[in-house]
Amino acid sequence: MKNKWNLSKSEQRAYSWNAERLRAAGVAIGVDSVASSAPPGEPSLRIEQSGNSELHAGTLGGIVLAMRVCLMPLKSGIIICDYDIAIPGCDAEFFLTEPPEGSRSYRAFPRLELEFELEGTSVLNHRILRSLPIDRQFDGFLLAQSFDRLPRQFQRGMLITAEIVLFDQRGNLYNSKVQLTVDWHEQNRGSRGKRQQDADSHPHSTPGSVPPVRPARPSSSGK
Repeated sequence: MKNKWNLSKSEQRAYSWNAERLRAAGVAIGVDSVASSAPPGEPSLRIEQSGNSELHAGTLGGIVLAMRVCLMPLKSGIIICDYDIAIPGCDAEFFLTEPPEGSRSYRAFPRLELEFELEGTSVLNHRILRSLPIDRQFDGFLLAQSFDRLPRQFQRGMLITAEIVLFDQRGNLYNSKVQLTVDWHEQNRGSRGKRQQDADSHPHSTPGSVPPVRPARPSSSGK
């Protein structure tokens, strides 16, 4: 029997998009079926886009998402345990970037000529996968990346939409749509082999960094 913990990534994405459309139409979503939505009434966590966001893509492969968002915990005791990031029309698998070991800055794909860097103080990646205090707002960039190639249908300067889904310790999901401006970066042929080597060695890590560790989702029996 399908439940909210044994859905595949593609099933989670499909559920999230369908649930959003049903909620917009006023249809209640049951919390005991597949992945549950936010608790009834006022949600425990609000996610909103708070500034310009960008998608950087390499011509030979590699995608970086810099999504400016604001997280506002509205109830205490929320612990973010997992996440999913998807772009309609793109099958790339995204993971949150981690800074190189011993560094306070994030630099996505330094060997692929994607010269994009953010200081750690403006990045939310390391600040949200934990308990969120109710008396604070978290405003900054969620920096994600993929080793996959962006389809050419996404042209430079286009505005596209990405969906962020955050899961808390009770299996509730909180999602938000973020608009990003597409930018392409030329890459030389030598970087293609390096990209594949990095992906094979660390399929869920930034080249030169430690692999990110996702907290395990709680079992369904703990609900």
